[in-house]
Amino acid sequence: MPFKTGSCAALCKAKMPAGERSFMATAMKLIVKAYIRLRNRRALEEMLLHRERLVVDLNSRRSDFDVSGPIHQLDEDIAVIKAGLADLGGTVPSHL
Repeated sequence: MPFKTGSCAALCKAKMPAGERSFMATAMKLIVKAYIRLRNRRALEEMLLHRERLVVDLNSRRSDFDVSGPIHQLDEDIAVIKAGLADLGGTVPSHL
């Protein structure tokens, strides 16, 4: 199901259908799997740090927009990335 076009505010307020959320989660799993296959721990750590910073930034903003959806998606991404780092062995960093 493709995204509908419209204003940025309308798109930000709209809830994403479950099918699109699962597609995005699947995409993140494929990206993490590729980095694991390449043994690219640094890329995974950078992705993790970036998403953790986004969560902090979204949580610190006070606005009329419901940011629970993006935060939930970022939390799912973070869990997938941490699982990938664990698969590579060593400690899983916690930046925040």
